[in-house]
Amino acid sequence: MKDLIKEINESAKSLEKEEASVSALYDKYAPALYGRIIKVVKQKDIAEKILERVFLNALVDKNVKQSNHITLFTSLLNHSRKKTYGTLKALKMMEALRCNSQNEIAVVQ
Repeated sequence: MKDLIKEINESAKSLEKEEASVSALYDKYAPALYGRIIKVVKQKDIAEKILERVFLNALVDKNVKQSNHITLFTSLLNHSRKKTYGTLKALKMMEALRCNSQNEIAVVQ
């Protein structure tokens, strides 16, 4: 039983450290990433969602890897660029579908 309690306490400490490091990374890099995202998207609510997704996907899923050739910021920047343009592409497709469906409805009436 003592071993289980010790293991739980160690896991909790590890999780606290991980949350603190993610928070520190967010504080350090979020303003620069957000600035680049908002320049492309031009809508605050969408830019905030993209930034949130970048950190969730990149840090929780470990999609962003730091190597000898690429810094963590560069890796986050590349990830945010992919998310931003992917989101724009999806929004344009949704808008095109809405326009097409409205035209079809207008023709039918």
